[in-house]
Amino acid sequence: MKIISGPNNMRKMKGGHSASDTARVLAKRAIAVGVTGMLGLMLVDANAQTIGERVDSLESSVSTINGRLSGLQSDVSNLKNRLEGSLPSPGTGKDSVAVGKSSNASGAGSTAVGVNASATGDSSTATGADSEASGTDSTANGARSKATGDSSTATGADSEASGKDSTANGARSKATGDSSTATGADSEASGKDSTANGARSKATGDSSTAAGADSQASGKDSTANGARSKATGDSSTAAGADSEASGKDSTANGARSKATGDSSTAAGADSEASGKDSTANGARSKATGDSSTAAGADSEASGKDSTANGARSKATGESSTVAGADSEASGKDSTANGARSKATGDSSTAAGADSQASGKDSAANGARSKATGDSSTAAGADSQASGKDSTANGARSKATGDSSTAAGADSQASGKDSTANGARSKATGESSTAAGADAQASGRDSTANGARSTATGESSTAAGADSQASGRDSTANGARSKATGESSTAGGADSVASGKDSTANGARSKATGDSSTVAGADSEASGKDSTANGARSKATGDSSTAAGADSEASGKDSTATGARARASGSDSTAMGTNAKALGDGSSSFGAGASSSGTNSTALGTNAVATGRNSVALGHGSIADRDDTVSIGAPGQERKLANVADAVLPHDAVNLKQLNAVARRAYSGVAAATALSMIPDVDLGKTIAVGVGMGSYLGYQAVALGASVRIGENLKVRAGAGISSASTTWGAGASYSW
Repeated sequence: MKIISGPNNMRKMKGGHSASDTARVLAKRAIAVGVTGMLGLMLVDANAQTIGERVDSLESSVSTINGRLSGLQSDVSNLKNRLEGSLPSPGTGKDSVAVGKSSNASGAGSTAVGVNASATGDSSTATGADSEASGTDSTANGARSKATGDSSTATGADSEASGKDSTANGARSKATGDSSTATGADSEASGKDSTANGARSKATGDSSTAAGADSQASGKDSTANGARSKATGDSSTAAGADSEASGKDSTANGARSKATGDSSTAAGADSEASGKDSTANGARSKATGDSSTAAGADSEASGKDSTANGARSKATGESSTVAGADSEASGKDSTANGARSKATGDSSTAAGADSQASGKDSAANGARSKATGDSSTAAGADSQASGKDSTANGARSKATGDSSTAAGADSQASGKDSTANGARSKATGESSTAAGADAQASGRDSTANGARSTATGESSTAAGADSQASGRDSTANGARSKATGESSTAGGADSVASGKDSTANGARSKATGDSSTVAGADSEASGKDSTANGARSKATGDSSTAAGADSEASGKDSTATGARARASGSDSTAMGTNAKALGDGSSSFGAGASSSGTNSTALGTNAVATGRNSVALGHGSIADRDDTVSIGAPGQERKLANVADAVLPHDAVNLKQLNAVARRAYSGVAAATALSMIPDVDLGKTIAVGVGMGSYLGYQAVALGASVRIGENLKVRAGAGISSASTTWGAGASYSW
């Protein structure tokens, strides 16, 4: 049965039959329908049943119809009682209808249906006990429902719609804001244009939306979607059970997610974004720093402008960045990239699984790499840079000294300002440098350059494969070269400089004496202050010098210059190919020259001086007697030419001087001869004067003489001889008895 409550329909009922007449008509129609149905059944079975059976069936049907008529009469009686208590009555408003005890329809065109229902607004409708529709075009549907706002709708027991164009749908729902909508038991929409959808949901902010049981949207333009979700910030969005978005323009997406910072975003179950402009993406992720980003399950970004990307990653430093599971960046401007990577120093960078960068401005690049020193750099798997300004580049490389550099797999630089370059290279000394595979520089300021090179001495240098420089200030240059002496230098493959201040230059050269010097392949200088220059040259004596291929200076202060030259005597000198100075103080100058005598000198090709203090001058000259000078040899005599005039008593005279002496001598002989030719005074005479002439080897002379008899027994004689070279004179006396 349908009751029409419209005003026009109510007037038709008043002009026709009463309610009781209508009930009677309905009962008669029901009986007619029943009889017709039974007759139809009898006709269907006419061919299958007997007349007796049909009579029995008809009696049973009549009995059933009588029972139904009795029940129908009871229903009609009950309906009559109800209709008589709830018949519509005209309301007080124009064209209004009020149905129900104490119902009130005072608004024009209003309808009130229900006990104490009240429709006071124009075109309002109140349906339900104690319902109220006071707003124009409002609708209240449900016990104690209230629609007080214009064009508002309240549906549900105790529902309330007070805002203009508001809608409350659900028991105890409230829509108090203009154009608000509250749907669900105990839901509330108080903000303008707000929407609350769900049991106990609340949308209090203007243009806010709350969807889900116990959800809350209090911020302007906020949205809460999910059971117990909360969007309290302006333009905030919370989506997910127990999610919360309290910051302005914040977004929380996921169960128990929280976005409390302005313009923050939290996405994922239990995620949290509390910093301004922060973003947390992933289950249990946290972005607490301003402008921070955390992406990944359990990730955390607490530093300002920080970014954490990866499961359990943490970016706690300001402007820090992490990427990778369990990665951590706690330093300011730090970056950690890789699973379990850590960047704890300010402006540090860790890249690679398990990498660590703890020093300020440090960088660790590679799996398990570590950069702990300030401004340090570690690049390569398992690399370490612990010193300040240190650099480790290569797998398992280590730079532990300040300003140290290690480059190459397993390289180590532990000294301050040290550099190790090459696989397994080591620079342990301060300011040391090791370059080459397995190179080692342990001395302070030392340098090892070459595979397996070693520089252990302070300020030492080893250059070349397997080279060694162990002496202080030593230098070894060449494959397998060794400089063990202090300030020594070895240059050339297999060269050795073991003496202090020694120098060996040349393949297989050796300088073992202090301050010794060798130059040339296979050369050797073992004497102190010795020098060997030339292939296979040897200077074994102290202060000795050997210059030339195969030259040898074995004597103290000896010098051998020339191929195969040999100076074995002390203070000896041999100059020239195959020259030999064998005696102490001896000197040989010229190819094949030999001086074996003490202090002897051989000057000239194949000159030989065997005598003590002897001198052999010229090619093939032989000085075999002590204290002699030879300018030739037996059968090979020489002239001594261009000899200057002798001046001092021990000066050698030349032929000119000898000829002058001979001229005077020969002239003297001629003058003497001329004097002897003057006759003596005759017996009995007293004075005799005479002239004589003489000649000797081509020289002539004239003599003038006189003789005087003085007494019988005494006689005196005098005269002078004159030649072209000289003048002679003479006088004499005789006494006879």
